[in-house]
Amino acid sequence: MVDEYEFNKFAYSAHMPSAANTSTIAVAHENGDLRLIDIRTGSNSHIIHSHNKKGVCLVKWFNNNPNLLASGG
Repeated sequence: MVDEYEFNKFAYSAHMPSAANTSTIAVAHENGDLRLIDIRTGSNSHIIHSHNKKGVCLVKWFNNNPNLLASGG
């Protein structure tokens, strides 16, 4: 199964938690936004804006806690 999403900014990184009961993917963008996308609906569930507007290069969900997300730029 393949889904496509359109963004108006370049996406550096994307990560989906390993937990089987989740449908949220985290996407890091060049403008500093971090978007949480519900892959069942294709809509943004949350948008987290960077304080410095620099790109977020990496996102990763924690393996032992699917509610914790790390990001860095």
